[in-house]
Amino acid sequence: MAVAKKLRLGEMLLKAGIIHEFQLNSALSFQRQLGGRLGASLIRLGYLDEETLLNFLADQFTLTQIDLDNLTIDPNVVALVPKAKALAHSMMPFGRKTVGGIDHLFVATSDPTNLSALDELTSITGLQIRPAIAPEEMIIRAIKRYYDPNIKVGAAPAVSRPTGLSTDEKLKRLVKLLLEKKILDKHDLEQFKG
Repeated sequence: MAVAKKLRLGEMLLKAGIIHEFQLNSALSFQRQLGGRLGASLIRLGYLDEETLLNFLADQFTLTQIDLDNLTIDPNVVALVPKAKALAHSMMPFGRKTVGGIDHLFVATSDPTNLSALDELTSITGLQIRPAIAPEEMIIRAIKRYYDPNIKVGAAPAVSRPTGLSTDEKLKRLVKLLLEKKILDKHDLEQFKG
């Protein structure tokens, strides 16, 4: 699945008119500050809802949306992807099929623009990866159900985050950071107060 050009979700959403420049910049700052994926940052900031994002991605990449909650996955398929990789990339294998003599592994993801993760799964499994779209929370539930119900999942375990802060305190820090970096000005801030 190697692709020469790296796909950027933010640029795609901007071009489609789903978000505007301010929203992208603030979501990127939010992502740098708290970790996680850009799509999740846009949703947490209220710039778009998950359904809109998933429908957009499904249309852009001509992908099927999959309901992992109502699917029984073969344990042999689950075993093809190590738990650590499933967690790191929020991807859940759910099927395997040979098409035209080529073995395919079907994987649920909330971010089909993460080509390096898809390529990594191809390297690990030796199979052609066929992504499908699913909400990230549904993917996490499936990972817990099929790998380990005691898994503790964070938004971005590799990124250090301020501990002990409430969501409100984190949001205040983010707004302060956006003001300091001149991504947000006082006029923009007034628009969002209400």
